[in-house]
Amino acid sequence: MRIRAVQSLTPSQATVFIFALKKTLRDLLEKNLEDAGAARQFMDIEARIDRLGLAAFDIYMACREKIFELKANETRNRTFRAFKRAGLITEPPGDDSKD
Repeated sequence: MRIRAVQSLTPSQATVFIFALKKTLRDLLEKNLEDAGAARQFMDIEARIDRLGLAAFDIYMACREKIFELKANETRNRTFRAFKRAGLITEPPGDDSKD
């Protein structure tokens, strides 16, 4: 999900492969699902896939938020350094921090 977060994918495009597992499994196990016990187990598997998909969405969004935060901080720092070089900003007395 981290790799997909840096790509230009929408959240649905990034997570669609997880939800596609349900259809793939259903197609593979179609004949076995006629049994009530197997159908019940398959429904449990589908529920797990749904939870996995939601967890993947959360991870994707957290990564995207971090990317936007990093970009905003870098833009802010770059602007601050440009203003400082231009003499438009001075450090307060006693501030020994470095950029």
